[in-house]
Amino acid sequence: MQDDVPFNQIGVHPLSLAALGAAIVPFLVTVGLFHTASVDGQVVISFFDPVAAIGGLAAVLLGGLSALKALRGDFRARLPLALAFAGAGVVFGLYHAARGFGLIGVPPMG
Repeated sequence: MQDDVPFNQIGVHPLSLAALGAAIVPFLVTVGLFHTASVDGQVVISFFDPVAAIGGLAAVLLGGLSALKALRGDFRARLPLALAFAGAGVVFGLYHAARGFGLIGVPPMG
């Protein structure tokens, strides 16, 4: 089965590189949106970072598609390397998606 987009010379699908790119952007750009509210006399703070959320979700999607392409393609000689790049995109993407939605690593207000 011929892949519609060829792997590059080192055996990494372009979707993997795009996933890593989408996962790197939230390390460089942060747009933190804080919201405070008072609920039953308690102050509740919520956090949302759209750059991290969108970049993380894009990295997960692109990394997952890249892994599927690597598993279904003819380029089996460098499959571990291709899956490593795709997996890195997915892992960093999950981290940024969780951080973007305020589930982990929320910076202090200030």
